[in-house]
Amino acid sequence: MCDRVVDTIIMQARRKKALVAMSGGVDSSVAAALLQEQGFEVIGVFFHFWKEPGSGTKENACCSLEAKRDARAVADKLGIPLYTINVAKVFKQSVVDPFIQAYACGETPNPCVACNRSVKHAALMRTALQLGADVVATGHYARVQKRGREWQLLRGQDKLKDQSYFLFHLDQRSLARTVFPLGKLQKSQVRSLAKQFNLPVFNKQESQDICFIADSVGSFLERNLALKSGDIVDSKGKIVGRHAGLPGFTIGQRKGLNVGGRGPYFVVGKNAIKNQLLVTNNQNDPRLLMAGVAVKGVSWVGKVKLPVRAWVETRYHNQPAYAIIKQTGPRSVAVVFRSPQRAVPAGQFAVFYSKNGKVLGGGVIHKPISKNYANN
Repeated sequence: MCDRVVDTIIMQARRKKALVAMSGGVDSSVAAALLQEQGFEVIGVFFHFWKEPGSGTKENACCSLEAKRDARAVADKLGIPLYTINVAKVFKQSVVDPFIQAYACGETPNPCVACNRSVKHAALMRTALQLGADVVATGHYARVQKRGREWQLLRGQDKLKDQSYFLFHLDQRSLARTVFPLGKLQKSQVRSLAKQFNLPVFNKQESQDICFIADSVGSFLERNLALKSGDIVDSKGKIVGRHAGLPGFTIGQRKGLNVGGRGPYFVVGKNAIKNQLLVTNNQNDPRLLMAGVAVKGVSWVGKVKLPVRAWVETRYHNQPAYAIIKQTGPRSVAVVFRSPQRAVPAGQFAVFYSKNGKVLGGGVIHKPISKNYANN
């Protein structure tokens, strides 16, 4: 049997009860089983998120009827209670509405980060307090450890599955009561453990798409925004095609462009006044390269003295870029890259890491910064 590794925090004898977010997937199911094996009294919680009226639901979405049935089947197998919490209203307000608004403003948001930050963890903490749970747990591939007086959030051991990017918002108080049982495991080990625990979801496939969108982002935006078609214009001002609406396009995008002529074309910007999508067929166009970005809504996991040099991930699983982070306001920073980065989209999250994979913090990418500022 694979080594059943859990973070050292859960070995503390005084902690007896764990509240586990269960989505009906393999990861959260194994997390619950591991905690139970460690002697915890495990309580499961299933979140009911917002569903677009009349849109249908993907069968593998994390809040579908299938997912709820699977979570119930796992809870029954483990002999643990499973509560359902309706977070549809706060999910709509904190995740869906900002998602739509971000696209309307020409940004490219990441709703999964917003969900973890504003919905899931907050609901877990509230429920844990109500039920008297000592810790909360999820199936994320990330690690928590205490070094001296500081709680640290670290990358998961499985580099391909690491999900610390989605958790940069966790502060010291939250980390002190949070465990990630899968943090030191590989995905293959988790699959093996699911079989050994005889969990009914051991062979279930993962859902990779946005949970609240039943079809595509483009179709969802068409239903929720007043889109206006316009021209696609190249770097010489020539009209090379038509777009169905500016929202939904992101800087650096190559696929899905309805253009003619020599390709491939890449999105380099938007002219909202003229309703034009700006493209280039030069993959080395300087407009695709950014010396740095302004980041707002910044939160820090622990104490960080600025300026600081760090590795910055500007999209989930993007190659981290070395940069210096300078404070520009109470919750805003400038991230100046050592080497210009290609097509960093506003609306995504920039997450800051130390060399050894410790999460320092992160925030929302607001806009590029000029070369002149970056060189100061």
